[in-house]
Amino acid sequence: MYLAALAACGFPRPADVPSCTSASDCKSPAAPLCVAGDCVATCQRNDDCQGVPGAPFCETSTGSCVGCLEATSCPTDKPICDAGSHVCKVCDRDDECSSGVCLDAEGRCAAANEVVFLGQEATDNAMCTAAAPCRSFAAGLAVATPQRYVIHIIGGTYRMATGVAPAGRRFYIDGSDTIVFNDQGTTFSATESGQTITLSRMTINAAGGTAVAVSNNSAVLLYQVALEANAVATGGALDLEQSTAKDVTCSSAGVLNIERSTAGHIGSTSCGVTLAADRLTGQLEVTGGKVIVENNVITSQDELQDAVSLLGSVSGSRFAFNTVVNFSGVDGTSIVLACNPAVDVSSNILAWHSSHPLTIDGCAPHHSLLDSLVPAQLVGTNHQGPAAAFFLDLGGHDLHLAATSPARGIGEPGVIDVDVDGNLRPNPVGTAPDVGAYERP
Repeated sequence: MYLAALAACGFPRPADVPSCTSASDCKSPAAPLCVAGDCVATCQRNDDCQGVPGAPFCETSTGSCVGCLEATSCPTDKPICDAGSHVCKVCDRDDECSSGVCLDAEGRCAAANEVVFLGQEATDNAMCTAAAPCRSFAAGLAVATPQRYVIHIIGGTYRMATGVAPAGRRFYIDGSDTIVFNDQGTTFSATESGQTITLSRMTINAAGGTAVAVSNNSAVLLYQVALEANAVATGGALDLEQSTAKDVTCSSAGVLNIERSTAGHIGSTSCGVTLAADRLTGQLEVTGGKVIVENNVITSQDELQDAVSLLGSVSGSRFAFNTVVNFSGVDGTSIVLACNPAVDVSSNILAWHSSHPLTIDGCAPHHSLLDSLVPAQLVGTNHQGPAAAFFLDLGGHDLHLAATSPARGIGEPGVIDVDVDGNLRPNPVGTAPDVGAYERP
């Protein structure tokens, strides 16, 4: 004890007094590990990494402490040990899974006994296994059970003569980045009350015009799906995540959630609607129901196209931190925003290049930035200026904020904490946020 105290006071450390007992004692980034009582730069075994937060294993080829060396050391919610970073993660490729199927929307590998396999060049049989896949959905659904509910399509192309409406409580229909062609009818339909269907990693081409339909209190999730046709929710719930769609419609007290996706026209009547971190290129038309629209980029090249209509919305509705831009450069007097008083309109950039009156039916934008074509009497306490000064490159369609943009630091605090790209908002912490979908670093 006496010798250790002398060392702590700056006297030369005796040889039998260790410089550390754990990695927490090693403060230098150049020697962060405690090995045999000394702070060193590299590890030699797992014991050398004890006390290193999140990195309890030694990767001996590099001498670095890492999060995992193999999948057996990873938790069930992050079951894959990344070969490059040696960090436990969810799966995002089929070849990371022993079953050959990663359920991306759930971030896990499917068990082999959960999966029914289909393939374009396969032949229908009574098993539909990975070794002997089936050709048709009819054969695949015939062998599906509540426990074997994953239908995995092998290969880059799969053609259907007609669409399918599976019977059963739960299905996960998974592609291999597959292009699905359908010659007749709606490609995938959910029609049973309480039914849930997930579609993942596919592109759907539907000759009949509708790629996905959901009704009767059922639910469909599209995850990393590209729709080359329309999606329709009629009294059901439709979710899009990291997906693309042409037109999306909702009616009859349905639910529409679109997140981190790209879409054209969105129309809703009497539905609950949530849009977050999306890119929209068509008109947003919502009548009735509660609507939350945040962190979206809404654009058009058509000077005659109206932008946003939120009419008859219920209390608690919000349109905030969106960037709304028309690139035409022509004043077509189209409507940039129509909404009723129940909608809180906050911290948006409205640059639709239109001199049409800003609002219809009584909503009042605040903490927002308007382009110079908006009539002065409608600006109120908001800010106004030439749209070209707002963005890095309006002509090049780069809508990130310019360094001197008047959009910086004028947003309403405490509404949302990230921007459309997931960056911290406000940045830096403790300041007022930027308006629009993008927060400038």
